[in-house]
Amino acid sequence: MELREFAQRVLFATTLEEKLAGPPAGDPITDNDPGGAIAGSPTPGRPADLRMHRSGEKINFPKDPTLIDEEKRAILLHFFANHELLAVELMALVLLKFPDAPKRFRKGIYNTLREEQAHTKWYTSRMQQCGVHFGDFPVSGMIWEQISTMETPLDYVSRLSLTFEQSNLDYSKHYSEVMTQAGDTATAKILGRIYRDEISHVGYGLHWFRHWKDEKDNDWQAFKKQLRFPMSPIRAKAHGNVPFNAEGRLRAGLEQSFIDELEVFGRSRGRTPDVYWFNPGCEAEMVNAESKGLSALARDAELLPIAFTHADDVLLVKQEPSLKHLAYLQKNGFNLPEIITSTRELDDRKLRNLKPWGWSPTAEQTIGALHSQCRGADEQARRAADHNTASTLAKELTLTAQQRWNEQTDQARLEIGCVGTAHETIESLAAHAARLRAEGHESLVMKSNYGAAAQGNQCLFDGTPVEKAHGWIERQLAAGQSIILEPWRDKVFEYSAHFDRSAPGVVRFQGFTRIHTNRRGQWKASEAGAKFGTGLTPELAAFLHARHGALHAHQSSMPALLNDLLEPLGYFGPVGIDAFVWRDTGGELRNQLIVEINCRHTMGRTALELRRRLAPDQHLCFQITRGPLPESDDPAVVRNVAINDPETNPEWHATATIRNGWMPVTI
Repeated sequence: MELREFAQRVLFATTLEEKLAGPPAGDPITDNDPGGAIAGSPTPGRPADLRMHRSGEKINFPKDPTLIDEEKRAILLHFFANHELLAVELMALVLLKFPDAPKRFRKGIYNTLREEQAHTKWYTSRMQQCGVHFGDFPVSGMIWEQISTMETPLDYVSRLSLTFEQSNLDYSKHYSEVMTQAGDTATAKILGRIYRDEISHVGYGLHWFRHWKDEKDNDWQAFKKQLRFPMSPIRAKAHGNVPFNAEGRLRAGLEQSFIDELEVFGRSRGRTPDVYWFNPGCEAEMVNAESKGLSALARDAELLPIAFTHADDVLLVKQEPSLKHLAYLQKNGFNLPEIITSTRELDDRKLRNLKPWGWSPTAEQTIGALHSQCRGADEQARRAADHNTASTLAKELTLTAQQRWNEQTDQARLEIGCVGTAHETIESLAAHAARLRAEGHESLVMKSNYGAAAQGNQCLFDGTPVEKAHGWIERQLAAGQSIILEPWRDKVFEYSAHFDRSAPGVVRFQGFTRIHTNRRGQWKASEAGAKFGTGLTPELAAFLHARHGALHAHQSSMPALLNDLLEPLGYFGPVGIDAFVWRDTGGELRNQLIVEINCRHTMGRTALELRRRLAPDQHLCFQITRGPLPESDDPAVVRNVAINDPETNPEWHATATIRNGWMPVTI
């Protein structure tokens, strides 16, 4: 029997028996007449109940704990049997598409095809023993769609042998072990045999891949180049909780460097990604202020958005982190996003949302051009055009919010006692300071209109005259900044309320974090726990959690205020409101519900998102420091996790401390 005839029968047969049958007995396979190349990607013949994409109930891939149930194990086998049948059909297609390929290559394809036929039979037989017939559930054609368009034998070995068969090194080994634990030794034995076959299949593909690839590229470089979007190396490894099997890949002949690259590689498997970028100097940009500290922070902490990203997202960085460091992060629980160093790597990709740390002119220049690739591109472009970046980043927005809040509240205990005032001359600033001092406010604070985390603040403690800060005042005014003057409060407790504005009229509360600041009010750390306010004094806890108190106001009334405030500015994205509780001269606790509004990501929101990755009972404290990572002799410290590579980004470090086990996170 000619190999061509065999391949045609396998590809176009409409019964499972024909597709899985070998050549007739006594009629050996020959390859003397390969014929002409078949055109296009014809749909394989299949019985009606195994046609790809037929309508029917969608069946989810079973999770490990459910596999103690025999029916769930049969559903798992149904998935695997379809994958094996697709491999059989694709190998038949290869033989028909590439009749001029080397004879040794074609013979190897035939031998592998026969093994895949056997795998399909094993799965179908075992699932029938579990009470399921092959075809009882709808089957996917995704693998066919992604591989059948191959144009060369190199495409084939890259897409099937080194991608989907390589991923089965993870699946077959893992589920063999799961079935053993579930007591299903029959299924475990089948998966174990298939695992051993897959090692040789990957090795076969690797041999021909190296034969055909560009000699200038190493295996990893050539592999990445050969896979065309939407395929990528992410498909060459299992997802979910299935462990990465480095040992099996080594046995197949893959180099350790290839294995290391693949293990940490990230990219979407189908979900449209969000694009993140860390630009902490967005406020300073508005007045063309350069800050060496912010520049160093932007460089050293550029991996910080992994607190927010999912595995399907994209993170833009200037310096690609080392493989060693990415593996280290992955080991410590981070689902790594796709990391890129140029937006050109996203050409022709569909995107969901663009998420810089904060929108600014540089953010628009760096990632703004990607708006046209985003979901709802016209709406995204309109939002970008309508967004008043200068107004959303300005501290004067906080003053407007304070005024509106006082106008709408009828509860004295929730009023903002003293609304700050913006000044554009030294004279008006000095006059206002004199009035506040006459009212008994000995300590004052001045804030530049575009400052972050109180870095632009000047404090006048204990009657310090305004003249002492003339140099600073003149620099701010010369840069076009107004200066906001407020009384300095005797703070008892500081916190942030976090929100997202995702659409017109839609502002959702996300959670609270506690703030720690230094004597000048500059941010030092943020805490997030399972229950906000745990560990407070009874007086403070009762005050914060009182019915219709501060926390209730933030959750119930603040979203509407924020929406009204931000609607005319065209802002959508994260919003953080800093607040505090203070004690007046009579010893009573008072609220300052709106101290500062930040229309961007914040360190407090970072702490909140990191906290969500922990066990429910754990408490996190997140801080950023300069210099070496501080050591702790606390016996509860269990591990240190560095977000940015301390060897290449040594200046700034962040530490996330987790009670019930502490985890310092270095940036």
